[in-house]
Amino acid sequence: MKHWQFFFRLWKEHPWAALWMVFLTAVSTSVFLGYPLFFRYLVDTLNLKIENSSSWELDAFRTKILLILLCVGLGQFLAGLYPFFRARMNLTFEKKLREKYFAYLLNKEQHFFQSHRTGDLITRLTDDLTNFPKISWFSCSGLFRAFNSASILFFCIITLFLINAKLATLSLLPLPVVILVYLKLSSRLRSAYDTNQKAVSSTNNHMEATLSGIRILKSMNLERAESSRFEEVLKDRKDVEMETVKLSGKIQIFYEFVNYFSQALVVGAGGYMVLQNELSLGDYYAFFSYLGMVVYPMLDIPNLLVTSRQAFVCVDRLQELEGEDSEELSSSKRVKIDDIELQSCSYKYPGRSSNQREWALQDISVKIQKGERLAIVGQIGAGKSTLLKIITGALAPSDGKLYVNSKPISQWDLSSFRNELGYIAQEPLVFSQTISSNIKFYRGGSDEEMETSSQISQFHRDVEQFENRYEQELGQRGINISGGQKQRLTIARALMGKPSVLVMDDITASLDAQNEEEFWNQSREHLGESMVLIVTHRLATARRADKVMVLRDGKVECFGKLEDLLAQYGSFSDLIGEKEQDSFS
Repeated sequence: MKHWQFFFRLWKEHPWAALWMVFLTAVSTSVFLGYPLFFRYLVDTLNLKIENSSSWELDAFRTKILLILLCVGLGQFLAGLYPFFRARMNLTFEKKLREKYFAYLLNKEQHFFQSHRTGDLITRLTDDLTNFPKISWFSCSGLFRAFNSASILFFCIITLFLINAKLATLSLLPLPVVILVYLKLSSRLRSAYDTNQKAVSSTNNHMEATLSGIRILKSMNLERAESSRFEEVLKDRKDVEMETVKLSGKIQIFYEFVNYFSQALVVGAGGYMVLQNELSLGDYYAFFSYLGMVVYPMLDIPNLLVTSRQAFVCVDRLQELEGEDSEELSSSKRVKIDDIELQSCSYKYPGRSSNQREWALQDISVKIQKGERLAIVGQIGAGKSTLLKIITGALAPSDGKLYVNSKPISQWDLSSFRNELGYIAQEPLVFSQTISSNIKFYRGGSDEEMETSSQISQFHRDVEQFENRYEQELGQRGINISGGQKQRLTIARALMGKPSVLVMDDITASLDAQNEEEFWNQSREHLGESMVLIVTHRLATARRADKVMVLRDGKVECFGKLEDLLAQYGSFSDLIGEKEQDSFS
């Protein structure tokens, strides 16, 4: 029932389109059903007129026939518009659903994307929506074809019984068998289509991963190995799809056999009744014509019931994107952040294996005021990036509380909070757009602000080398710029709008000593009293902070001014638990 409610909600937003489609269905059905009645009348009347009528009566009869044909032709024109409007509504629903569920994806929390691969999500918004017999097709063409076929079938059966009840009963004997077979195979069809869609998702996942890492594959000469892996993925998908096609084909062949068997019964029994004068030639023609019309709906309705299983599977996959793990985003109002406080915060990643520590972070308490700079250091895997994600609201702590301006983060509108954040991830993300679009990144701002941010991040000099400067188009994920340039671009992006909180996840390695010196000097003036959170492995960067937090195995090892901590531990490498010091100078 929930699947039908899904389609009902779609049409509820387009009531006039629904009424128009019902009208076109009625016209199409009427025209379709009118032909046999017209020719039945023509055949029987001509037999009488030719034998018993004058030329004047024949002329009048001819005029009447021409008028009827004109009306039928007009109806046929309207009926010809029917497929066009069905296709138009298919595209309308496809666009609407893709926009709706893309918005759902954008509002998902981070851990949702840890359990759903990119290729699978792309499949749900493309293949699951598009073409026969997926959601957009079934939402209009599928439903109204079923409605049209059911209307034709209903009126044809009534007409068949009106023409000759005995012959009609004989012709419809196979119908219960068709229904019984469908009910018997319904669950198998659903399972087959579900497996098929998962195979499509698996293929897209593999292609997405391969193309994302294409440079690494080529640099290591792994093209042939990757081709072999992809062939295995495609072989699995082909096997799944072949099983689905075989099952659907067997059902289709069975339905066609049943319907042609029904026609054969009518040819034999009806011919005998004509010879015995129990049925007129016109009635026999009309009956056989209507029976021929019944064949299409009797094939189409079971076929549509079969394809509904696939559409319903796609609906289920799409509806999995609703509600769960979603964030509430509403306001775009900016509210300055004066302090951020963590009280006994802990975090546990779901699905951790037994050989990994249970808690990524445990019992973290710290308060950062506006204007302060906090450096977070520690060995790899200590929990530094996880701590930043909690502070920025990307992850909710498993235990403990996060306060912003002395108010729990749960009471904040996340849009307002994130408008005040400038976040620079450890791995720079660059979009296939212009440099200007990448830096402004929908937050707006003037060209002057963009250039100022680029100068602070030491990226402006790189931009000057491009032919189109800030309007230079970047390739897929910034393939035509270096890793350091990507990182400096993302720094410029984070500085746009002078955020209240600047969060940097181990990113100053893209700057040499001189550029880093200039960056810190200029950013202090640009950001004013903004608080700055820095994850780093470099001593030179840690010196820029007012306080340093050292993490070890998800817990706070020590906290304080860098000079005091160095006096206690002797060296920076000992402080953060690493053996070599060269990387941190």
